[in-house]
Amino acid sequence: MCDARSLLVACMQFINALVTSPEGLDFRIHLRNEFLHCGLKNILPDLKDNKNEELDIQLKVFENKEDDLIELSHCLSDIGAEMDDIKEVYHLLYNMLKDTPSENCFLSILLHFLLIRNDYYVQEESSILVDFGVRRRG
Repeated sequence: MCDARSLLVACMQFINALVTSPEGLDFRIHLRNEFLHCGLKNILPDLKDNKNEELDIQLKVFENKEDDLIELSHCLSDIGAEMDDIKEVYHLLYNMLKDTPSENCFLSILLHFLLIRNDYYVQEESSILVDFGVRRRG
């Protein structure tokens, strides 16, 4: 029989196999974000507190996204932004889209976010809805 820790390790091994195997950078980033969005982000701190060497190895593999970030920075040439920093990503998008036909769409998206009422649950649901729509187009 499989105990809970072995199951956690096996699940993380499976997730890592899925996330690291595709050749395409876009798909690897998409898969990693999907797992984070589906709840892995919320349980990662608890998993890290679990005193299990095998699980720690799998968590390090999942969190080791340096190769993807390096490849992404090469794809985006001389950008050099920290892709986990919301301010840097915003400024990157702003600089990429200003004075282009897409600038008005970007502004519209931001204005729609401003219209979301200041209610935690409504904000979260609206953000999930927008994220879902974007992921379906990508």
